[in-house]
Amino acid sequence: MAPQGFTFVDHTADVAARLRGATLDDLFGAAAGALTAAMTVPEAVAPRQSRAVTLEAADLELLLVDWVGELLYLFETEQFLVAAARPSVAGHDRGWRVEAEISGETRDPARHPVKVLVKAVTFHGLRIERRADGYETLLVFDI
Repeated sequence: MAPQGFTFVDHTADVAARLRGATLDDLFGAAAGALTAAMTVPEAVAPRQSRAVTLEAADLELLLVDWVGELLYLFETEQFLVAAARPSVAGHDRGWRVEAEISGETRDPARHPVKVLVKAVTFHGLRIERRADGYETLLVFDI
């Protein structure tokens, strides 16, 4: 997932990532990258399979949590790790929508060691901010 668009920051008991993106698409892509990097070595995840993901939510923060929650659900149910994400985020008359193509592969314990097991994405401190150079937020993973 290039460019990364995230950095991990100190957080008591959980894992937190500062996400940045020139666009909302970049910000959502950074969220996918941060989830994979929190769970395993992202360089070891290959784009062997593709999936389409479409989600809608009333507000942007809820959409971000739903987005990462969907990626986490794919990991929990299918052991699917995301290598790349190409999200397209847009507002509409009922709120917000993300349509994305994600690629990745099923976890192979020999190549994808578990760093931490993410249980959920939280709303703790979540506020997507518009900056002069794009968007920024803090995303906290409950581990």
